[in-house]
Amino acid sequence: MKGLVILFGLVLVVGVVGVWLLHAELSADPGALIGLAFGNVKDDMIEMHVVVGMGHEPPRLDDRTGAPLWDEWFDEHYDLRADTGEKVSLRRMGFSSLIAQYEARNPEFFLQAQLRAGVSYTFDYMPRTYEARRYRFTFTAPAADTPFERRRFEPVGDE
Repeated sequence: MKGLVILFGLVLVVGVVGVWLLHAELSADPGALIGLAFGNVKDDMIEMHVVVGMGHEPPRLDDRTGAPLWDEWFDEHYDLRADTGEKVSLRRMGFSSLIAQYEARNPEFFLQAQLRAGVSYTFDYMPRTYEARRYRFTFTAPAADTPFERRRFEPVGDE
């Protein structure tokens, strides 16, 4: 009888620890999947196209005209920098010559950046301006076309 009580206690402790570990694993931030493609090589430059899906935080509107302030929105939500620290500008596009609409799964629009092939870049995504949460993807710009792929931007913690 005493052996059964000890066995039950061990099983209970192992079960509680297992549930706690499983909960911690399932609660971890999996990062953000963002679709990218590279192409349109010219000299040593290559374009990167990025999918911006529906349901994101909307841009602020100009007080006078009511027009969306997309440039401000890009700066608040995306930060693309070369390994030298130089900020790379992003341009909004209605369609992509590198990413098919069905691959992008109904995007709101695309972003385009001109990158220098062979240079390392850090691309940060901040989904909401009222949170410090940030996701990062570090890569080297390819020298040749690279087909569409959803890349995992890893959480980098609260900054």
